[in-house]
Amino acid sequence: MPDLTIYETPELDSPALLAAFAGWGDAAGAATGALKYLAEHLGATKLAELDPERYYDFSQVRPITRLTEQGERYVTWPENQFFYWKGTAESRDLLFFTGVEPNLRWRAYAGTVLDLAQQHGVSQMVVLGALLDSVPHTREPRISGAANRPELRQRLEGLGAPITRYEGPTGIAGVLLDTCRQQALPYVSLWGHCPHYLQAMANPMVSLALLEMLLKLLPLPLDLAELRRASRVFRDELTKAIAQEPRLEQYVAQLEQAYDQGGQPSRPMPTPEELMRDLDEFLRGRRQGDRP
Repeated sequence: MPDLTIYETPELDSPALLAAFAGWGDAAGAATGALKYLAEHLGATKLAELDPERYYDFSQVRPITRLTEQGERYVTWPENQFFYWKGTAESRDLLFFTGVEPNLRWRAYAGTVLDLAQQHGVSQMVVLGALLDSVPHTREPRISGAANRPELRQRLEGLGAPITRYEGPTGIAGVLLDTCRQQALPYVSLWGHCPHYLQAMANPMVSLALLEMLLKLLPLPLDLAELRRASRVFRDELTKAIAQEPRLEQYVAQLEQAYDQGGQPSRPMPTPEELMRDLDEFLRGRRQGDRP
């Protein structure tokens, strides 16, 4: 695997590989945020890194220039990193892969990920994703799912994650899961539904919902208290802000009614561009006021 830099070669016992990708399938950064929280709080160790050179159009996904404390300039590139965690008596071993959706050579990229998975005896893939939906931030985030085994689909349904029937354009997560299907590797994908009027904000509520569902599938010694606190603050502060903007408040009320009835809003919705403009303008004014 010439694109990979290997830092460690741990002995793992039939681990699950958890993956999330920044980009098209990571609305509000909820999926990558969830996986990074998990890896950090479990104390995962860096295993390997994928060289981005073959997989990105750097005029589209631009590297970032930064300064050291001494004023020296350096460049950071799109990161695609593997980590591992040795489980306990009650928890299985894990591999983590956090990446940025590539521009080029998707099949080669997915193949490289699966090659490393096979090398470490991975027995199941779990992909986290997030999408924009007509849902309110004042309700529990919806989680939907997919799986390539009947027993896994039944389990997701039993846990309250209905199986998605989506067909259409896909992202790198879809390509990776199709590679799992071709190699007969069991997979599950979990998708958090984010309010579409909060596109530009990191959403800890959806990250929390994804991790809560994941813990039902894979019991882990993970403390979610910090993320729960962040979610409460996020929801409460946003609700207070929107309450002072009648147009947004009315729209959220529509979404709440549709959510509670298990459907979609019946009245015409403002366009996302209008909502984003109103919310951005209002929150910008709020940031310049008494509260950050």
